[in-house]
Amino acid sequence: MITKHCYFTKDQVSFMEDYSNSTGLNQSEIVRQALDSYIRKRRKMSQEELNELKKQVKEQGDLIKQQQEEINKLKGKKEIVENAKRTWLND
Repeated sequence: MITKHCYFTKDQVSFMEDYSNSTGLNQSEIVRQALDSYIRKRRKMSQEELNELKKQVKEQGDLIKQQQEEINKLKGKKEIVENAKRTWLND
């Protein structure tokens, strides 16, 4: 483990002392547990945010694919019209 120096408010120290007396945990362990809990919560939020971004990227990809299909259909129709024009002009 690594030693770090921290400053706490009077309320925080009072809480840690009371919690330490009621649970038998030392104050360092209380701080470590609180920090671990905070880190797990942040990581979970980060994972949820990542999942949401992945969902948005997939939806955008699906939309782009649909738009590309529409473009290809229009290109096909344009080609048909141009061929018809050439045939009409050559007749």
